[in-house]
Amino acid sequence: MEKKKFMIIEKLMGIVYRAIDSFAASKKSEKAKAGKDAAPVSSESPAVVLTKTPTRKRSEKASKPLAKVTVTKKKTSVRSGKKISSPFATQMLTEIKNKKMEVVSEAAEINGKKSLAWVVWALGIADETQMQEGISIHDISSLLYHAAKIEIYPINVSRMVHDNNQYIRQVSQDKKTKRYLLTEEGKKLVSVLPLAKLAA
Repeated sequence: MEKKKFMIIEKLMGIVYRAIDSFAASKKSEKAKAGKDAAPVSSESPAVVLTKTPTRKRSEKASKPLAKVTVTKKKTSVRSGKKISSPFATQMLTEIKNKKMEVVSEAAEINGKKSLAWVVWALGIADETQMQEGISIHDISSLLYHAAKIEIYPINVSRMVHDNNQYIRQVSQDKKTKRYLLTEEGKKLVSVLPLAKLAA
């Protein structure tokens, strides 16, 4: 009887131990599973890559400001005497007005050439108003227009000057500008030229 009791107790103790072992094993299994399912947490912060933004290179020397350019209108041989600004012509015209002188007639001729007569008259005025340096073909063209309303282009004045060196001589030159006066023979022609009243 005692032996039977002891055997029963032993069996019960075995069942309890097995139950405890089984419970402990299941807890371990759940823990391991939970560890696998959990996302790994990294203690390292994500790497940050810095890139240098390209900057525009400054020029070594600052650009120089543009120089101011002054454009001067060049006198041309195809411009009318009306459009030519001539200080010499203005000075001679003032003398003509002050002395109440007459001007060359549009009908005047020398050797059948009206243009030659007009040019000789203008050079005669240069002599009379003491233009010792002479006057240019542009001065002659301007004077003839403003004094007598005779329009003769500088290119035509130039032709008369170069084709009649017995009456006209070069007396000076400033850069490219040549200036002229009358020869002694040319001066004799001035006194016989027909004249007219100063143009208004």
